[in-house]
Amino acid sequence: MVRLLAIVGLLVSAPSVAAAQGPYLGASLEANMVRGSDSFEDRDGTTPAVGVRVGTTLGERWGLDLEAEYAGEIKGTPETVFPLSSTGALSFPTGVSLFTDLSLPSRFERRTRFSTLSTHAWIRQRPFSRVDLVYLGGVALVRTQETSRIGSYQLPGAVFPGAPSVIIPGYESTSTWYDAAPSLGLDAPVHVTAHLRIVPGVRLLAFRNLLLARPSIGAHWQF
Repeated sequence: MVRLLAIVGLLVSAPSVAAAQGPYLGASLEANMVRGSDSFEDRDGTTPAVGVRVGTTLGERWGLDLEAEYAGEIKGTPETVFPLSSTGALSFPTGVSLFTDLSLPSRFERRTRFSTLSTHAWIRQRPFSRVDLVYLGGVALVRTQETSRIGSYQLPGAVFPGAPSVIIPGYESTSTWYDAAPSLGLDAPVHVTAHLRIVPGVRLLAFRNLLLARPSIGAHWQF
């Protein structure tokens, strides 16, 4: 009889153990918050982001996780002015200047997007019956795509009668580069059902004198 009860107990507990050690799939909505040093402060901003992740538990309290995040563009449009000279743009010995204005205002725009692919090892503790605390650490591959654009502008009118104005065309360039960055995170999964978790969390990354913070809210399905 004792052996029978022991076997029944093992059969009942087996599904929960398998579920605790199985894979999971998740998705999240995030705020992509970027802050830089003085030389990178023009890339500061906050945009929405989305993330997807897949992982598995490898032991009772630890596992591995792969997470991809795609963020919106951070836009900056500072006004820049290119001075010509204190007495006119181009002056000749006769005292005649081609341009009567003293500066050429131009509009400069920069759009920056940070996307990441991160791999983490994590360890879990359960301070409450339905809430876990999960501490993550790993490495993120950061893809930075930056587009710079200078708008066209019109040269000031010439002093010669009937001379047409001159329009200088703008240009646009896009650069992409990759960085490896340390990544730290904290999740607090709330057990809604045996398989569904609601997961608030945050990630921190540092690279190129930039700090990237991503608070998030997501859902996991434990298989």
